[in-house]
Amino acid sequence: DGRLTPFLETNRGCPFTCTFCHTGADYFNKINMFSMERITEEIAYIGSRAGALGIVNLHIADTNFGMYPRDRAICEALLKSQQRCGWPRQIMSTTGKNNKDRVIAITNILGNVFSVNMSVQSMDHTVLANIRRDNIRLEDYITVNQHLKQQGRSTKGELIIGMPGETKDSFVRGLAQVIGAGVSSVCSYTLMLLHGTEFKDPAYREQFKIQGKHRIVPLDFGEYAGERVFDTEEVGVSTNTMSFEDYLWIRGLTLIVEIMHNNRPFDELIRYGVDLGVTRFQLIKRAYDSLERAPAAVRSVVQRFMEETRAELWDSEQALEECYRRDEQYARLLEL
Repeated sequence: DGRLTPFLETNRGCPFTCTFCHTGADYFNKINMFSMERITEEIAYIGSRAGALGIVNLHIADTNFGMYPRDRAICEALLKSQQRCGWPRQIMSTTGKNNKDRVIAITNILGNVFSVNMSVQSMDHTVLANIRRDNIRLEDYITVNQHLKQQGRSTKGELIIGMPGETKDSFVRGLAQVIGAGVSSVCSYTLMLLHGTEFKDPAYREQFKIQGKHRIVPLDFGEYAGERVFDTEEVGVSTNTMSFEDYLWIRGLTLIVEIMHNNRPFDELIRYGVDLGVTRFQLIKRAYDSLERAPAAVRSVVQRFMEETRAELWDSEQALEECYRRDEQYARLLEL
């Protein structure tokens, strides 16, 4: 119907062992590749139909796209589809966590159609040790972003709020480093306590005093065959190093980052500040710290966001679903 975005998977598995990701389990360590014949046929099949329907997006479901040499041929097949069918015009994917030079070279075939994800999840060494993750060095991170920027390409930085060992201050430092590295946009996710990860292990949760709450996955609900169905998730909202109030404060800061950095309505002003020696993040943080002096309309937007951030959290999945199955509450969901 032209409303859904196609997904394409070219391989399955992940060589990394990050504790927050279900593919970090031993079961997924072996990488299984689908044949190039199958992949090119799928691209041709989807392209002819997506182009006719006016669909422009593609999600690549691989956990580390661009990390393997054959991904070059896949990008070339996508480029042919784009030239022939007008699809895809925008590609969303999780790119490889190391060998960024190869990722850049391979995805450059598609130019700015392909945004490179510069996921770090945290910039704190203690946190990275707790979640068994290695990041590229900050110097290399900055170099990669500068190189992509010179090519006119966009990059997306990713962090996760509430990782084990993360504090309010360490998260702010990491956010400042990611923005300072020159990423085009930053997405700060709330930690999902996924099944199949150590975050569902009671001993692991007790070690870091991880407290979870339940919420509806944004926009993932509907009425099917007369039944109201909700896709819910458990998220981490506090640990032994980050209180719930710290979590809320950080969510508010990330809203300001979304407004001022990602959407860039004041970019000329921010660039002027940078020329005067004030960093982009410092200006964003000053705006957040000065909200009490903001116009009433701005304060109202932030206040509603913070109220919704609190209200979306439930102690149990059952209580959440019982509430929103009621007509009045379901109607409120539809209005959001």
